[in-house]
Amino acid sequence: MGDTVTASPFSLPLSFLNGVKTGLRTTLSLAKVVFPVCAVVSMLEKTVVMEWITGILTPVMGIVGLPGHAAIPMAIGLTLNIYGAIASALTLDFTVKEVMLIAVFLGFSHNLFVETAITTRIGVKPYFSVGIRLAMSVGTVAAINGLWQGGGEAAVYLIRVQETAVVYTNALQIIGHGLYSAAISIFQIVCFVVPIMILIQILKDLDILARFAHAIYKLTRFLGVSPATSVPLLAGITFGITYGAGLILSEYDQGAMTSKDIYLITVFLVGCHAAIEDTLIYIALGFNVVYLLLIRLAIACFATVLTSKIWEKALKTKKG
Repeated sequence: MGDTVTASPFSLPLSFLNGVKTGLRTTLSLAKVVFPVCAVVSMLEKTVVMEWITGILTPVMGIVGLPGHAAIPMAIGLTLNIYGAIASALTLDFTVKEVMLIAVFLGFSHNLFVETAITTRIGVKPYFSVGIRLAMSVGTVAAINGLWQGGGEAAVYLIRVQETAVVYTNALQIIGHGLYSAAISIFQIVCFVVPIMILIQILKDLDILARFAHAIYKLTRFLGVSPATSVPLLAGITFGITYGAGLILSEYDQGAMTSKDIYLITVFLVGCHAAIEDTLIYIALGFNVVYLLLIRLAIACFATVLTSKIWEKALKTKKG
């Protein structure tokens, strides 16, 4: 009489423990790139480097339909984050069209140094990540600027911010600020990644994850990626590149994702990551953020499908 194999019963404590282990391991992997990059960028932000970057961007603003003073929020957004960019924009006067262009550009290319380091950690070449983000930003903003003839009225901000920048007088304060900012970033990653990994582990052990992957099979197929990318894709769209990358690392370590999957999901997520949070915070600038979300989603889908087609064609050419 043959032996019968029975599935192991679900154990919540075991799933919880495995989720914590995966979350901490993933956080450590991300921290190796996030902490030093975030620390350095935060330090440089308090030096003349930010003024230097702003000076470089000022003459370029006219090319994308923006006034010279737009270089201030653009420089902050590119090097740091959207929150700082919006805070600085709220101290300046822009038209509705100008705040839309700033929002679209930074929607694709904010926090460039840290997020490029993160995508590099999951195996994406930095020049590819930076190139695709800047191409999305410049191309989309140039198209909107050329096609949209309206939006010349003054933007009505929902809130007004008085600029109260903290001045640091010595190197020790600047270094302390950089290390503190980096530590806060790592703490935020832990607070997000570990609970997400616990949830993912529980869903996986309950076999719910497989059913979820099947449910969005049409989307992953349309984008040209494998079903294994479904959870990282959802996490990235909802929470952002950092947390999506954490799940990508986890799936890749288990051999569930290919190099093609990683590149394609990166293309999609740099176009449309943290879609809810990043979209809602722009409400303060006083324009219809629904258009921003739709633009990001459309460009992300287009760029991902196009990259998939080029990848497949290149493989066929190589084999042929």
